[in-house]
Amino acid sequence: YSMILTRAAAIALSLMSLHCGSSGSGAGGDLDNEFSLLFDGEDDYGSAGDIDITLDPTINQCSISLWFKPEGTPADGAMMLQLNPELEGGVNSMQVSLYWEASDRVGLHLTPDFEGMPGARLFVDLEDAGAWNHVLVTFDANASSNHVRLYLNGGEVGSADQGASMESVGNIQFARQGTGINHFNGYLDEAAIWASALTAEEAVSVYRAGVPGNLLVDYGTYRSSMSLRSLWRMGDENFAMEANVSDRIGGNNFTIVNGGSFESERP
Repeated sequence: YSMILTRAAAIALSLMSLHCGSSGSGAGGDLDNEFSLLFDGEDDYGSAGDIDITLDPTINQCSISLWFKPEGTPADGAMMLQLNPELEGGVNSMQVSLYWEASDRVGLHLTPDFEGMPGARLFVDLEDAGAWNHVLVTFDANASSNHVRLYLNGGEVGSADQGASMESVGNIQFARQGTGINHFNGYLDEAAIWASALTAEEAVSVYRAGVPGNLLVDYGTYRSSMSLRSLWRMGDENFAMEANVSDRIGGNNFTIVNGGSFESERP
């Protein structure tokens, strides 16, 4: 059995805690964050439902946010988050990957056609690869250029042209690539997907000087709470079974496979 809050109920609870003076949320985006999800790098991973549960069948705009911290030295290729990991629909379908290019470098690959188009590839070197870091990816097929932007810890670190829309196929997967390679050993927290392209100003507020904020309400320069489609808090506000991570907004819960654990280590 799992209990899923509707979007309206989730926002109502957040606004209620704001008005009642709870420490759960506040005008500055304050958030109670007690847990993250630790993967062992061997066989643990998280498997959510299809992308079109979260986003529209045709994706013209989206943003992806993720907090991460490796346990030890990250393995080259270790996958943190992947959309359409098994290339459902064939090699000419879309795929988005956030992964470790090297032990101190994170990579992004976003393409509407895995084999037919190179898509956008961006990389960023981390000053402190062993600490908590935050990455934000934005995609806007309607922009005149720089359709894909990559932000690290609130600042833009790269952009690329890739103006073709993506068709939602396949599911969303955490901490492994494809059907069982390049597992990630480390912590993931506060993963989110929007159906809009966040701005550079919003990236600053989402990073919030290194402390995750309450994405269910607007705060600071963040104005995209109404386009938030999925929010996985990795143990906090978990309404599904213990072996699941609840989607706080969209109902796209994910199953923890092979024993990942909720830990008090968090940004």
